[in-house]
Amino acid sequence: MTTDTPNWGDAFVRVTRVRREKFVEFEFAIGDEDVQVELVLPYPMFMEFCELREATMLPTADEALLDFAALADKFQLSASTQSHKESR
Repeated sequence: MTTDTPNWGDAFVRVTRVRREKFVEFEFAIGDEDVQVELVLPYPMFMEFCELREATMLPTADEALLDFAALADKFQLSASTQSHKESR
């Protein structure tokens, strides 16, 4: 996939919370990790967002760590189940 995303500097992401077991609340910064905006995206869109921007993942907030790990596991399991069904 090609994009025309401008490169304004290094991108940083810090997960701060998981909402409704599917949305990732996170801080996003470009160039200076101390100046950020808060965003919320569904997990698959969050992963795509990070990949497109080649974002560095900063340590997840302690209160979100377990919820985010569970969400990632849930989507990995879902993806592997889907690919198994498609290979039949």
